Amino acid sequence: MRKRVVVGITAGLFAIAAGLSGMAQDIGVTKTKIKIGTWGPTSGPFQQFGRVMIGIEALVNKVNREGGINGRQIELIKRDDGYDPARTKLVVKELVERQGVFALVGGVGTANGVAILEDVRLNQIPWVSPATGSTAFSQVRDGKLRTPTVFASYTNYVIESILLLRHGVNTLKLSKIGIAYVNNAFGAEGLAGVKSEIAELKGKADLVAQVSHEQSESNLALQALKLKESGAEAVVLYTAGDAMISLLREMAKINYKPQILASSVVAGAILQAGPSTQANGAIVAAYIPLPTAVLADGKNGDPRADAAFAELIKLAPDAVRADPLSTIAGWAFAEPLIEGLKRAGPNLNRPNFVKAMESINNWKGSLFNSLSYSPTDRQGNNSVFLVRGVYAPRPGFTAVGGWVSFNNER
Repeated sequence: MRKRVVVGITAGLFAIAAGLSGMAQDIGVTKTKIKIGTWGPTSGPFQQFGRVMIGIEALVNKVNREGGINGRQIELIKRDDGYDPARTKLVVKELVERQGVFALVGGVGTANGVAILEDVRLNQIPWVSPATGSTAFSQVRDGKLRTPTVFASYTNYVIESILLLRHGVNTLKLSKIGIAYVNNAFGAEGLAGVKSEIAELKGKADLVAQVSHEQSESNLALQALKLKESGAEAVVLYTAGDAMISLLREMAKINYKPQILASSVVAGAILQAGPSTQANGAIVAAYIPLPTAVLADGKNGDPRADAAFAELIKLAPDAVRADPLSTIAGWAFAEPLIEGLKRAGPNLNRPNFVKAMESINNWKGSLFNSLSYSPTDRQGNNSVFLVRGVYAPRPGFTAVGGWVSFNNER
């Protein structure tokens, strides 16, 4: 039998938690405080992703300054997992067992989140906005939620890739599609979305190339050549980091100029590839609107994103200027948590919080286009905000056409 390390609550503690479910005070909740846990990499090669926690902390600080929630201040406890799933299990175990957090928010990375997902399910720990678009966090099996205490807000990668492809085919009138993807769960979900939408488009477009690479690869010259030889007019990108930059630069070397349709994951890296590559003009599926600070013309950003950016700058100016996209994402991830806590009222316990989250329906009070949950649905957001990467008058983005929803007709 596979040995399972249950994160967070021993059998005895879990029985106590169940007994407290009808009381005003639950694990991590006192008359004056709510303990919330989060984690991400603040060390190691992927430490920039840990900046998501800056955004979460900035919103928590603002809420606390304004009086907290129902008379309680939020205590945010952050941990570094180095982007290592094995460490993620340890830090979340510590957050739940030793720190006694009421709920989790954010948490960066698909593999990292999957590493604790079963333990979260078994122990019924509320978890809002895993910082990943994997469908693993909102799965429904046989009509039942796989993880009923988890509430996803990040547009999942399957829906994201479908919306990118719809724009490429229906709006840009491109019919020969290629996809480049990393050989992991992230890439597989992007590929699945593209394939499913190609089938739905019924002859309006063909998938003429699909090239993959391993996470360890950093030179994608061969993949660039295969895509060019396929004649793909558009290439959907579900790769990231150095590999993605290599692919775009290798395309430029062989004078291959397809329209790039890119996952939100690569938004921050798109502008590193250089103006002579197809990053210049790449369409990116952002899941939140952008502040003025990251727009190429420096004008007319989303007002709520600008307000969030102003709060972020107060907390960590250097980090926010270096990586505004990750930090403002953290702010967005924390917004549904705050709303759920407010709706749960003063009698705050985990069952009441879950019910409060399920009452969120077509809520437009956050940076997301709209958030909706229900007793049978945990994928709160199904929209993307399309932007284009450009290098003039400064490197940044420009809006393509606003929000696009999965529920729109093809």
